[in-house]
Amino acid sequence: MEWVAPGDAATGRTVTTLTGHTAVVEPLAFSPGGKTLATGSGGSDSTVRLWTLP
Repeated sequence: MEWVAPGDAATGRTVTTLTGHTAVVEPLAFSPGGKTLATGSGGSDSTVRLWTLP
């Protein structure tokens, strides 16, 4: 998976890119503070990943 964050609304600049899953990512959830993203992937990947966001 490569996920590109929406970026800075004022400049359109990309904030971060997450690379890791090798199959389709279906569930995702942000922590209440917005600093952690949890993603899950099925199929051949079958992993859950936690991402620390800037």
